[in-house]
Amino acid sequence: MENSLPSAPHLRANWLSITGSVRDHNEDAVGIAVSAGAPAQFFVLCDGVGGAEAGEFVSEFAVKRMLKAFHDSPKTPGTNWSALMETTLNEINAEIRRVADAATERSGKPVMMGSTMVALVIQGWNAFVAHVGDSRLYHWRGGGIVQATEDHSTASTMMLPSIKTDGTIKRNVLMRGIGKGAAIDPDLLLLQLQPGDKLLLCSDGMSDRITAEEIAHTLGTMPLEAAPDYLARTADGRMCKDNISIIIIEVAESPVAPLTPPEQERAFIGYNTRWGAVPFAPAGITGAGRKQRPVLIGLVAVAVMAALIVALLAFSNRSGGGGTAQAQDGPTAPAIQATVVSTDTPTATATATLTPSLTHTPTATPTATATPIPPTATLRSSG
Repeated sequence: MENSLPSAPHLRANWLSITGSVRDHNEDAVGIAVSAGAPAQFFVLCDGVGGAEAGEFVSEFAVKRMLKAFHDSPKTPGTNWSALMETTLNEINAEIRRVADAATERSGKPVMMGSTMVALVIQGWNAFVAHVGDSRLYHWRGGGIVQATEDHSTASTMMLPSIKTDGTIKRNVLMRGIGKGAAIDPDLLLLQLQPGDKLLLCSDGMSDRITAEEIAHTLGTMPLEAAPDYLARTADGRMCKDNISIIIIEVAESPVAPLTPPEQERAFIGYNTRWGAVPFAPAGITGAGRKQRPVLIGLVAVAVMAALIVALLAFSNRSGGGGTAQAQDGPTAPAIQATVVSTDTPTATATATLTPSLTHTPTATPTATATPIPPTATLRSSG
């Protein structure tokens, strides 16, 4: 890198997290800590494990704890960001395991809770990355693109895939992630950035339906204001059957026009002191394998039906079993009140979250026109 470059790049970022057209709620979460002139910037994306308990609570808890760790850390050139993220990931993992183990003991059945994570600190022209699971980081430069992270799942490793009891193969089983074991072993990477680079963090809801070549073409031809929405809607249109979350970061040598994304529910910006170091305590844990939203709805429906039956019986008794109902003196049937228990925990209001206002409708499947550059990611020791 030339010595004439400034001490730090100028960054612009845009992000989007959507439920998608198949799932009934969003278990992804993104976190951003960016301010003009700050010595370091932070981005994190988590995807709560589907089919396990409390996925949205785990991903939100992990994002908020990482934002707190970044907020509390010194932003000096000597800060060991890799070690800081690894330590925080282990603390998050320990909390998730504590709650999952307690739920397992109460229910007598294995209770699984987990999430993926890809996190990124940019300080100077260095990008420090911590990654576990199958959410991804892509690095775009000059039209070429590389996947900087490696998926920790059976679909992308040389490990034998898991075998189910009926003899069939479980596809894309997560091998490493938050909550998978008593200890966590994230990949720690260091990327050397250059002016014009672009970084894309995403959950597998996007990467399962959009190729690297399509991502490269989109980043090279579409403005930052529109790219996250285009990629998310394209993946959803291809029936990804999952939540979709995307963060795109542009790296520039000179100051760039600011971009202020609008608010959205699953994006958490900066740091809120209310997050603090509150222990992980998700609502609605049953030990049955996932949050019981349908069960709660069923209980409310039963309560309403019971109230109607009691009312009808009271009406029948007053009418003497037939004919025109006559008013009678005496006690009336007791009212049954249904109480709905919410399974959602309060979410801190984000100060700047996003659903991009520009939507680009694809007219053709994009294809890459440039030769991908060699990978720039290197394994980094946490010591």
